[in-house]
Amino acid sequence: MGLPLYGKGFAVSTPYASTKGAATGGRVPRGGGYSNIAKLIQDDGWKRHWDEETKNPWALAPDGSAVIGYDDVESISLKTEWAMRQGFRGVFFWQVGGDQMPDGTFPLQEAARKKLNEIPKNAGKN
Repeated sequence: MGLPLYGKGFAVSTPYASTKGAATGGRVPRGGGYSNIAKLIQDDGWKRHWDEETKNPWALAPDGSAVIGYDDVESISLKTEWAMRQGFRGVFFWQVGGDQMPDGTFPLQEAARKKLNEIPKNAGKN
């Protein structure tokens, strides 16, 4: 199962809002790699929110003008566990360098590896 290490931004004030007729002025971050999104949250005042239905985070711009949907450690762990319990043989990532942090760590890939090591090899088999 493929897991993204990036997010996608939209010029709307809530997730799932229609982008038809959405404001095009201003600068809306496209999202980019997880490391870029983490920086927006840590340094630039974006707020992380959680969608319980999709088990994914999304970030809201400080002025409420844009949202970015993305995956983080929590959602990657949940998706990896789900994949293994379905009997999948593993997960893969796109784009591999998307979660490389300034300190050289890869938190999303590390979260998936940790979860893979926790789940019994026959978890998805009857």
